[in-house]
Amino acid sequence: MDKKQLEKDFAEFTKDQDVKDWVQFLDNTGYRYSPYNTMLILMQNRGRSDKERAKFKCVCHSYGAWKKQGNQVMSKADMERIYGYSCNGYAIYVPISCKKEVEKTDGETETRYFTRFKIGYTFDVSQTLGYADYLDKEKEINEAVYERAMPFEAGKEILDKVEGIKVEYGDDEKAYYDRSKDLIHIGSGQKRNGGTVLHEIGHYLTKEIGKEENYAVNEILAELCNVHLHRVFGYKFNYNYSKIWASRTDLKMDFDKFAKLYRATEKTVDEFVESQKLKQAA
Repeated sequence: MDKKQLEKDFAEFTKDQDVKDWVQFLDNTGYRYSPYNTMLILMQNRGRSDKERAKFKCVCHSYGAWKKQGNQVMSKADMERIYGYSCNGYAIYVPISCKKEVEKTDGETETRYFTRFKIGYTFDVSQTLGYADYLDKEKEINEAVYERAMPFEAGKEILDKVEGIKVEYGDDEKAYYDRSKDLIHIGSGQKRNGGTVLHEIGHYLTKEIGKEENYAVNEILAELCNVHLHRVFGYKFNYNYSKIWASRTDLKMDFDKFAKLYRATEKTVDEFVESQKLKQAA
């Protein structure tokens, strides 16, 4: 695929999108592709045939990664035989580490490292010979994922280890972070899952990033932290709350800003987990 055309299509795809679109993005980040690569996959899938889109699961890996899992990406001949059509993989940006020797003003040389990107390809599970097996196991997979929802006690255990934050538990239905007091309040009505707790921790962790932002952007920041914390501790993130508040706002946000927030919250969570010496998922 031509890189310039890919960038042009990407700019067209991401313009004039709102919070609801980014919540949809969050629902497709489980395999830790970068924000740009995930959106590239979704962009390209939107332009595929109805038959292909109906099979798409957004469970994507490279050719080699599928092979290591004992699966095989189908050839075009296999696709024609099985599906009655053929299709290509999804173009993504693959980072390449490079180095070069640079002469300094004193005549000495030093090695400088930099990253370049090339076009690579990833393949959805629907493009592999293991797709039928995946469908057979999909219900079992979904049930296992559901069982990995974070329980309240697990969230509370993390919250109790956060340094510099005040915590209070009440008998009401509310959960909130009070920036002026550095206080997290968890009402008894919110003691259903750990996601609520991690969302409020997210508000605390991003208080500096979001201090000049409006309510909707701060909600995105808190939810991004929530997503990353769930990933770190090996739990499945529940998007229901995200979809509720996202449906109530028409906030517009360009993708560059969203990607910047995504990377900032990911770094914030990783630093928080390391500083608190919290146990991560294996």
